[in-house]
Amino acid sequence: MTVPEGQQTPDTETAQPGQRVQLRAATLADVETITSLRRSLDEPKLTADDVREEWGIRSLDGCAWALVAPAAPAAPASATSVADATDVAAAADAASATTTDGDASGERIIGFAELVARAPGVFTPLVWVAAPEQRHGLGGALLRQAEGEARAITNGPITLLAQITGPNEAGWKLLESGGYRLSSTFQTMTLKMAEEPTPPVAIEGIEIRHFVVGSDERAVYEADEEAFQDERGKTPRTYDVWRNRLGMDGSRFDPSLWFVAWEGDQVAGAVMAEVIGGVGEIMHVGVRRPWRRRGLGEALTRQALVALYGKGVRYARLNVDGESQTNANKLYERMGFQVVTFYRNYLRELPQT
Repeated sequence: MTVPEGQQTPDTETAQPGQRVQLRAATLADVETITSLRRSLDEPKLTADDVREEWGIRSLDGCAWALVAPAAPAAPASATSVADATDVAAAADAASATTTDGDASGERIIGFAELVARAPGVFTPLVWVAAPEQRHGLGGALLRQAEGEARAITNGPITLLAQITGPNEAGWKLLESGGYRLSSTFQTMTLKMAEEPTPPVAIEGIEIRHFVVGSDERAVYEADEEAFQDERGKTPRTYDVWRNRLGMDGSRFDPSLWFVAWEGDQVAGAVMAEVIGGVGEIMHVGVRRPWRRRGLGEALTRQALVALYGKGVRYARLNVDGESQTNANKLYERMGFQVVTFYRNYLRELPQT
């Protein structure tokens, strides 16, 4: 589960005699342990190199924290509810067990948090709490800490975006009790390509070309942001955040899997894909309003599938709004994609102080 995160707080004695917990700044030295934590929760294919790359792109810079406890805890005490905890340390008092083996420093990481800036005043706070430590109030405490950390970064109004994957009623209730509202539910869909996909049908006046590095970035960014303005719960991204979100500065970036639809000198739409662990990830398929209902979304998707198949990929995956206003989910169903899981997006808006 990923939920909004917290800020550094002083350590404090726990419910177990002699134990202390602390939320400290995360460092590159934590990468292996934090990767293991995230793999154990909802990212089984994540590698330490993936995390290093994420951190290299975003930069930790005081916006990532590790929640640590002693490596050798005393005998477990009875857990108590901390629903009213007001900070991470107080919530951690009730955590019952550990998650990761202690290291040479004599500590174990039982949680990890990041706050990612998306645009001025818009943040994605993330939290991973190890399974044995969940349901003890840590999540609620971290949600409250998220507001304080975001407040420290900006003085204006703030929008927080949180996301929970799969059927997780406890997580949903946690966010809702923390003032978040459900903004959209997305489906994760997959397609098995047993044979070469059907190429796209030509559309009069439209030319689909490969993305050109060093030339197309800004035009495609602006078109992509415009194309997704009808998406429920859409929050804006700056160019840098958009670029990072799509991995353009990472090792997986492959411009041969990006395609742009042009009508003259206008970007009508675009599709961006990459390969992760042998699976073709179709990250974005966007069509601007004036060019919709002409089959361009399907054409772009098929173009990406053909390119992925040509690289030996036999499975493709994408995420789509389950109640898409453009009926994109219905399009992918017609193309043979099947729903395998879902995730919920939640928003919380904080007024200017």
